[in-house]
Amino acid sequence: MEDNFVRQIAAFFSGSPTGEIIKRSFGNKWTNEALCFTLDATCGHIVGKVMSQSRWQSGTNTYDITWECTALGESSVDYSYLHDACIASCQVGNIEN
Repeated sequence: MEDNFVRQIAAFFSGSPTGEIIKRSFGNKWTNEALCFTLDATCGHIVGKVMSQSRWQSGTNTYDITWECTALGESSVDYSYLHDACIASCQVGNIEN
């Protein structure tokens, strides 16, 4: 069965509560150079590609994302964050095309 999130670009608004959670999750690896300013020239977005659905961990549904800023590597993001992120990424794609 096809997963609608896999292979999608995820763009998280860095000034949102979700963006703040994601930035904190990187710890010392976080750098503001990782932000994409295509949609928002002030705060930017954290952009990555959804690679796969993670295994269920402690009853949560997560997805593995490879980040556009390669220094951030790959991390897991909760399913509940992805819907708005994928909508934002569609807007980024429309602007860049």
